[in-house]
Amino acid sequence: MVFIQPGYRPFFFTRKRRPFSLANYIPDEKVSQVRNRADIVDIISEVVRLKKTGKNYLGLCPFHTEKTPSFTVSPDKQIFHCFGCGEGGDVFSFLMKYGNGAFPDAVRQVARRYGIDLPARALTPEQKKRLSQREEMAKVNQRAMAFYSHSLKNKTIGVKALSYLRDRGITDETIEAFDIGFAPDGWRHLGDHLKKAGVAAGIVQSAGLIVQNKRQNGYYDRFRNRIIFPIFDLGDRVVGFGGRVIGADEPKYLNSPETAIYNKRRILYGLNRTRPACRRSGVIHIVEGYFDLITLYQHGIENTAATLGTALTEDHLRLIKAYAERAVLVFDADQAGMKAALRGSGLFLKAGIDARVLVLPDGQDPDSFVRESGAPAFEAAVKKAPGIVEFIIDAAIHRYGKSVEGKVRVISELEPMFATIDDPVARSLYIRLLSERIEVDERAIREKMTRASVPVDRRDRREPFAEPGLKGDRGVSRAFKLEKLIVAMLLQYPEMIPDVEKSGIIDRFSDLELQALGRSVIENRHGSGVDISDLMEKSDKPELKKTIAALAIGRDDGWSRKGCLQLIEQYQKISDPDRRQIIAKIKAAEAAGDHETVARLLQLQQARGQRQKT
Repeated sequence: MVFIQPGYRPFFFTRKRRPFSLANYIPDEKVSQVRNRADIVDIISEVVRLKKTGKNYLGLCPFHTEKTPSFTVSPDKQIFHCFGCGEGGDVFSFLMKYGNGAFPDAVRQVARRYGIDLPARALTPEQKKRLSQREEMAKVNQRAMAFYSHSLKNKTIGVKALSYLRDRGITDETIEAFDIGFAPDGWRHLGDHLKKAGVAAGIVQSAGLIVQNKRQNGYYDRFRNRIIFPIFDLGDRVVGFGGRVIGADEPKYLNSPETAIYNKRRILYGLNRTRPACRRSGVIHIVEGYFDLITLYQHGIENTAATLGTALTEDHLRLIKAYAERAVLVFDADQAGMKAALRGSGLFLKAGIDARVLVLPDGQDPDSFVRESGAPAFEAAVKKAPGIVEFIIDAAIHRYGKSVEGKVRVISELEPMFATIDDPVARSLYIRLLSERIEVDERAIREKMTRASVPVDRRDRREPFAEPGLKGDRGVSRAFKLEKLIVAMLLQYPEMIPDVEKSGIIDRFSDLELQALGRSVIENRHGSGVDISDLMEKSDKPELKKTIAALAIGRDDGWSRKGCLQLIEQYQKISDPDRRQIIAKIKAAEAAGDHETVARLLQLQQARGQRQKT
């Protein structure tokens, strides 16, 4: 049985008695059933764009910024490992790290995906209250969406709203695809509808659908006389709404407040529907508004998502990175649009995501541009859109001008940006571009930028087996490197387990953690193989799971029996204390010119080597 206690960190694979908690109880056989049913590639590919490379899959790590993929997923071993930052583990480890959740939550998430029933968990009163509130919010949002949809289709109530949508070119198919609705003009239409259905006013208010009046003796509808756009999360759950007023009232657009299930910093509107197109094309267009996305989608440009007027966040970038290799930021030509483009540009550059910036002509937004000029014109404009760095350079020149003072300010403002570009070729090309744009000597700019540059993050340059969690200064130890290779050999080429067991070299390991891991691999073999996921499950120590993943995935170099035997022999030689003493005596005899002693010691060493081989 598995009982997960937050913060519990046993040493290696020992099983200690933990406090019993029904809330965290999942039988071992159920955990194994879920793990065996899960496909780690299928689950991780939902949030990381993976490409098959040999036996494994590669992608950009979701846990640190990188430009060259080092995040590796092994479908055979059902594990992942990033050679850049060292993160690794099984499918549960990934979900816990990515979602910042606990082990039982990860198991239940996978179980739900594959239709596996798990025992109902006992919850504390507070847990029950929170869970119930979230579930009720989702249900009331679903009811509200149905009400808005019905109102739009009502030939009396929705005629004006439907006419407005028709005038903007929105088809019935698009209305259905995005579940567009209408909030009637009036103070209590939705509130009264939900009250008649027996929904408590408190949960409706918590969902942001009604607002308490100033006298605090009643409620009124938040959305009135507005076209309604339901906002979905990636699980197709209605988490909030946006409303566009019909007429001249303000504000033009009104969104749901943040709730227990809606956080605008983590939601990109439409991505629940458009992510297959983003994944297919490898490109995602980022726009600001509902109609921008809907119109592009209707005109065949389906690989689009909208920020809903909020500034781009790191959570947004994680979503973008999961479904596309390149982003195109599409903004209005007004000042607000330019500022949004600049904010977003810096964030993309910092995250190392390939992106372009398309600023549309004056008076145009994506919606109006596509309706007036068509999809081909939009796609042509996208192809001409400058990259992020070029856009930022031109924006700085536009802001400060080309006077002497202006040029100095341009260079000073761009220094931090250039410092983040770790590709020396790209940095050199952009410096040349800046030199040409402001007509300043390239060498002078290069010298100033070089002084301002910061050390490149070396996380992507780590050695394949430089795992976190292995303590001590072992980088200079040849024995430690060979011990890691031996454990990696056991995990990747388990046919050598009998030979390693017979040689007894695990007992000679100087590193106790690797020694314990090596013994566990030998003890947990099944036939001729090793169940990596099962090995990880027996440890509650995250750092050890990362080490197992790193050593198990390797670099696809392949193993041969001859090479493995040579590795064992090599370790036997350097770990043999008698041999080290003989070598020391040989060196001393050579220094003293005692050739007779040297010859005798060499014969002794050769004889010992022959005995070790037999």
